[in-house]
Formats: sequence, structure tokens, C-alpha cells
Amino acid sequence: MGNDVISSVRLRKPDIVLYEHAGYKGQTLPLTEATPNFIPLGFNDKASSIEVTSGKWTVYQDVNYKGKSLILGVGKYDIDYITKNLGNDVISSARPAEISLFEHANYDGKRMQLSKDTPTLVPLGFNDIVSSIEVIFGDWTVYEHVDYKGKSLDLKVGKYDIDYIKTNLGNDVISSVRLTP
Repeated sequence: MGNDVISSVRLRKPDIVLYEHAGYKGQTLPLTEATPNFIPLGFNDKASSIEVTSGKWTVYQDVNYKGKSLILGVGKYDIDYITKNLGNDVISSARPAEISLFEHANYDGKRMQLSKDTPTLVPLGFNDIVSSIEVIFGDWTVYEHVDYKGKSLDLKVGKYDIDYIKTNLGNDVISSVRLTP
């Protein structure tokens, strides 16, 4: 019999975990991407504590990112903080800050979607090739060099095509990206 090859699958660590009870206990809802409706997941209006492990997330009282919201960075948020700033057991949707980088003008070619600080685009195969950008949610800064160095350009929600990028930073020069502090 031949050798069996076992390929390991790298599971993505959740960027945010919502907990049913205070003190990070009870049922959990781990998320790695925008989730507009907790109802089908059986977790609507249940969160009493939250841990953000990566990026910046916004949680909302209503489905489809509506109603009162609360922005959370990396850290732990227990019932007192959530209740004071949003309310207890009221969260129905959540999304991370997101930005899409495109290889070509007019939002064409290869696309890279990011939801957290990225100090280098080199290992991702996206270094110095970005010609258009769409900021889906959050405020972002793109940098000319790795580790957030060199010239930078601040971007808010919207679309930025080659003419804007070339005029304000240069074409095909972006090497790192991060949420604007």
C-alpha cells in the first residue's frame, strides 16, 4: 500500500469571539468575517462579553449593521463595558474594518481583501502592484514601504482609482496597510 499523504489545513483563528455570559463564559460565536445577521446562527441578542483578537470590529444592535453601534479594538470587553456603551444582550450583527486592494485600475485584476493591519504585502504577493482601492468599512492608511514607513495616504470609506492614488502617493508603490489609529 502506498504512503498516505495527510495535508494539514490551517484553520483561521477567530478575530472576534462573542460570549453568551459575562466573564467570557457560556455559548460562543467566533467570527472571522462580516456577519450581517446573528438570528440564523442562534446568537441574536445574546452577547454579554466580547474578546477581539485581531483588527477593529463594530458590533450593532440590529441586523444588517443597523441601529446603535460600538467599535472595539483588540482587547476584552465584559458585561459592564458593553452594557454602558451599547446595552446587554442586544447585538445582532458585526463586521470588521475592511479594505480591498486591486492590482489594476478600475478595480480589476487580482484582489486582496484585508481586515487587519498588514505590515508587509510582500509575502502576500501584493507588494508594489496596487492600482485601485475600495475601503468597505473603517479608516485606513496605506504606506509606500513595509512596516508603515515612507509616504502615506489616509483613506475613508469609498473608492480610489489609479488617478487619485497616483496623484497622492504614486502608482504601484503600496507595501503596507493599517487601520488609521
